[in-house]
Order: sequence, then C-alpha cells, then structure tokens
Amino acid sequence: PADSLLPLADEHRQDLQAAMLQVKAAAEGLEAAWGGYFPSISLNLTRYLYRESFPDDVDWTGLIQIDLPIFSAGLVHANVRTAYSRLRQAHLAESGLRRMVLRELRVAFA
Repeated sequence: PADSLLPLADEHRQDLQAAMLQVKAAAEGLEAAWGGYFPSISLNLTRYLYRESFPDDVDWTGLIQIDLPIFSAGLVHANVRTAYSRLRQAHLAESGLRRMVLRELRVAFA
C-alpha cells in the first residue's frame, strides 16, 4: 500500500517535482550541446536597420555570419560529455530522492 502512494507524492511533493524538472533541464542542455556540432547562420539586422542606404559588399559581411565548427570539435565534444554527466547526476539525484520518499512513506504507513 505504501508503494501506491508514490504517484501521489510525485504530484504533491515539491522536492520530487524539482528533481524531475532538473532532469528535464539537463536533457535540454544535452540537446543544446549536441547542437554545437552543426553549423549555424546568424543574421544581424540591427546594423542594417540603422543605416539609411543599401549595404554594399563590405556591409554584407557584418550582416550575415556563418559559423562552421571545424576546429572546435574537441570543445564541442567536451561540452557534450559534460552535458551527459549533468544528465546522469540529475537522474541519480532524482532516483535517490525517490527512494528516500518511498522509505519515508513506508515508515509513515507502518
């Protein structure tokens, strides 16, 4: 019967909810770290909007920026490994907290 109270504890205990949200945040951080392997294109419109004339060739270089992570693969790999580590730590913290809550429920039920 104490095990059947665990879903109720998931719903109402703020520490369990915070641990679950921390796992979600770590998973999102891992996805962001994986995104470092892909090229990115950024468009700087603030520089263009403050001008009164059409930009020439020199101005286009400051307007559009392309980032190819050719030489930063080691740094990106380290960021991915760090994100995996944070995700594992969040899972372990949630698992430990869940075991503690279950133990407290069993003691309170007894």
